[in-house]
Amino acid sequence: MIKNCEFEFPSPFWDDVSDTAKELIRSILVVDPAKRMTADDILNHPWVHGEITSVSSLPSVPEKMKIYN
Repeated sequence: MIKNCEFEFPSPFWDDVSDTAKELIRSILVVDPAKRMTADDILNHPWVHGEITSVSSLPSVPEKMKIYN
């Protein structure tokens, strides 16, 4: 699955992650290097700059941190 770039964003773990962040991940995890984002592309992506997503905490993080700890 890794070699074929077959991955999912399963619920509930990825429910609070923005579509823009998921799109960035999909663009990075591409088998063909010619089609994969470069480091410069990643650094210039709107999600990295915070241009698209709102600044808010992920609602499930505090509870998950309690469970983890």
